[in-house]
Amino acid sequence: MTGWVLLYRRAWDSEGFPKEPFSEREAWFWLIAHAAWKESEMVVNDDRVTVQRGQIATTTRSMATVFRWSQAKAARFTKRL
Repeated sequence: MTGWVLLYRRAWDSEGFPKEPFSEREAWFWLIAHAAWKESEMVVNDDRVTVQRGQIATTTRSMATVFRWSQAKAARFTKRL
């Protein structure tokens, strides 16, 4: 299978799905969906960070919260990436 799939960025907030831990695949897709599509600023821990297209500014703590993982698991995941 090849090609592209368009995914609405707000799909992660849908009430139609149960609140359960993300798989690593879902976490990867979340990172892609939340990456900047153009140069912009993101706020991380009350600091403004300039990110380029394709980059994301976040913390393992915030990813752990979103993914419903431990902070250690989120850190291992990002290290492996």
